[in-house]
Amino acid sequence: MSEHGLIAPVLGLVGWTFVMWVWMYATRIPAMQEAEVDLEELSRTGAPLEPCSDRSRYLMN
Repeated sequence: MSEHGLIAPVLGLVGWTFVMWVWMYATRIPAMQEAEVDLEELSRTGAPLEPCSDRSRYLMN
């Protein structure tokens, strides 16, 4: 068997993951907005959600 025989299935699963990811955000975010879900209330600590710090933004880019 060729050593590259798993490339196609892996790429297929990666592609399907991205399709499901886009679908989830396209349907769930508008539904949460329509239901007026308070994300701060859902946070584990109850602390207000704050934007990322400058250091975090630097590390993410």
